[in-house]
Amino acid sequence: MNMILLSIVIISLISVSLIKYSADHSYERILIGISLESAQKTVNQNEIYYIVKSQQGATGAGYVIEYGKNQSAEIELSGNSPDSQLSNVFFLSKMNMFLIKSTGNIKNPQNLGALFNDAYPNISTIEVDMWEIIVPIKRDYQYRLNGQKSRLFSPKKYIDQFDLQNGDYYW
Repeated sequence: MNMILLSIVIISLISVSLIKYSADHSYERILIGISLESAQKTVNQNEIYYIVKSQQGATGAGYVIEYGKNQSAEIELSGNSPDSQLSNVFFLSKMNMFLIKSTGNIKNPQNLGALFNDAYPNISTIEVDMWEIIVPIKRDYQYRLNGQKSRLFSPKKYIDQFDLQNGDYYW
């Protein structure tokens, strides 16, 4: 009898999870992420591309170059950067990476490659022309503003209409 009850509970939990997963993934896709391999190939073919990772916090540079020329350099981004179009939901986990295309304009290029503490306050700043998010996409809904929603099963390969409606992605 206990096994039957346990089976019913497990099946019910699976059903609820599948329904919630379907609801969380039912929004129209807006921005599809790029694979790390494709991003690395792009960087290898063109010097104005970088793979960067957010390291935003109370102090220090906002990004670090994860792949490409000047790998491990702490930098700031300006222009059409990811943080000009994404909320903290995409930055709090400090796990998301981005393929950025530079305009070629770099402020303080002599400090590119220097650690933040060595270069401060003249940290290198790369002006961004465009960016793509690299999959898997992570979201951290820990700190929500009034009225903002969160979801249990967020998509790992794209930014969707939910993100737009919720104020986590702005065009």
